[in-house]
This record gives sequence, structure tokens and C-alpha cells, in this order.
Amino acid sequence: GELARSQDDCLALAGLDETLSRHDREREPLATLAGRLAIAMRQCADLNGLEQGFAEANGDCDRLQALADGLDVYRNNLRFLDIRTRLAPELALCSEADALEEQIAAIGGDCTKARELAASLADRGDPRFAKARKALEAPIADCDRIDRYTRRLAEAGADCTRLVALERDLKRESVASLRPVSRALGERIGPCRPPPPKPVVVQAPPKAPPPEIKIGTKPTTPPPPPQGSGSFAMRGDCTGRLTIDPTSGWDGDRVRHIVSIDPPASERVARVTSTNPGCRNCALRKIGRNTWRGDLFYGCRGRGIVQVSYAAYDSSGRMICSGNGSDLCLGRRR
Repeated sequence: GELARSQDDCLALAGLDETLSRHDREREPLATLAGRLAIAMRQCADLNGLEQGFAEANGDCDRLQALADGLDVYRNNLRFLDIRTRLAPELALCSEADALEEQIAAIGGDCTKARELAASLADRGDPRFAKARKALEAPIADCDRIDRYTRRLAEAGADCTRLVALERDLKRESVASLRPVSRALGERIGPCRPPPPKPVVVQAPPKAPPPEIKIGTKPTTPPPPPQGSGSFAMRGDCTGRLTIDPTSGWDGDRVRHIVSIDPPASERVARVTSTNPGCRNCALRKIGRNTWRGDLFYGCRGRGIVQVSYAAYDSSGRMICSGNGSDLCLGRRR
């Protein structure tokens, strides 16, 4: 009866064991009692070891899991119910910390998700979440960097000084997440760049005075425009050439602009337009796989340089790349 009353009290079982030690344990009915008491005392020793391990684990998930594994053999033993009950919420915290680490690893470039996870960790002071907080530092820093440069681009507007400073700072960064900001800056900073160098023009020798036109004879035809073409490299996210043929001419002459583009494999050019004065947003005709042509007329007013440029777009209207060059107007024929 005393053994049954002491089942959940290891101190009482120790006292009962001390009492039995003063008697002959091998004689009945004490032998049966001593056997049952020995089993109970071994379980008490195991329980004491588990309690000590639980106290020393102090949030260490590996040690807590090892304790849980050791409790499996006493799954239906009520003597171990209390420690099993206290161990369950500790293991739940470990599982929650592991799940957060997996979510952080799968964030990618999702700044909204990163900030949601950071907010959920703000009030988690348990050391089990330290690893998750550490893993979240890099994504949050990257998102802060993107926000900072995006805000600077928006605040710069059309201010060339601020746009050039932003371009300089972006070049110092080597993270892929800033590429969208760099592309947006590239589309806006064009007017801030210095004009292209003037093309070298070979001066033609002085022209002989036109012959006198005799009555009854046909006037001589005007001299043809200077021949020769200029080729300029495209700029932007794909390579190519802008060919201007010829590079100089008289008022009203036809000039041929040929744009040859070699886009990246991931891009597909849908249309090419002119951004030249007098033909702004004029679409060019496609004459080859990656070649477009436009036949325009000079609209010169005297002598001078006419800036010409073209831009290529994908099917969504996003500019892929652009190119620019110069035509030379020679004025009216004499």
C-alpha cells in the first residue's frame, strides 16, 4: 500500500527503499515489493536526469529534442507527464524558429515579405530566434538600399546635377537588386549627357563658278550632295549601329537612316522609332531580322549640325536601347 501511495513521489520512494534495506529483500512478500520498488527507483533516476538536462538546455533546440527522444520510452508513464508537458511548448518554439528561417531563405527579392517577417520578429526576444534575425539582416539592408536609391531618383526629377550624382553612386554598388533603378535612371539621364562630338567633315575644294546659261540651252543640273556615310554605336541594353547615309547634304535632300540592332537573347525588339526634330516618334520600316530603315528629308535652315537619334522598344513599350549621331546641313545649293 505504501509503494502504491508513493508512485509519484520519488523522495517517498527513496525513504521506502531505505526502510527495505534494513530487511531481507529476497524473502516474500518483500521480494516482490523490492522488485517493483527497484523499477520505480530507476525511473526516478531517469526523471532526475531528464530534469537536469531540461534545466541545462536553456533553449538549445538540439538538446531539447534529445530530451524528447529520451521520453519516448515513457510515453504512457504518468511519472513523466509533467516534464513532457513543460517540454512541449519549448519544442514548439524551436519548430517556429526553424519555419521562420525557411521563410527567410525563400524571400528572394520580396521586400514586403522581408519587412513582414522583421515585424514578426521584433518582439521575439527568445534566443531561439537569434539565427532568424541574423539571416534577415542582409535582405532588410538590401531593401533599405533599394528604397534609398528609388527615393533619390524620384526626388531628383530632371535635375541633372542630382541625376549624375546618383549615377555615380549607383556605379559603386554591385548588387543585382539595383538594376531596375539603374535602368530607370538610364532612361531619364539622356538629356544630361554632353552632346556627341561633331563629325569630321572633309572640306570640298572651292567650286568653280557656274557656267553661263545661254539662251536656248538647258540649265546644268545641281551638283549631287556629298557622298559618304557615318556609323554610330548604339547605347543602352543592347548593341548595334546607327548608319546615316549620307552624313551631310543640302536643304531638301533625302537621307537614309539605317538602324541595325543586336538585342540580348532575352529581348525581342517590336518597333524602332525616330526621335529626330521634324519626325519625332516616326516608326521605321523593318527590312531585316534586326534591321530597320527610314528615308527622311533634311529640314535644314542654313548650315549646321542636326542631332539624330533612334530608340528600340519591346512589345510592352519598354525602351531596350537607343542610338544617336549627327547629320551635317550644308545649306541651300548655290
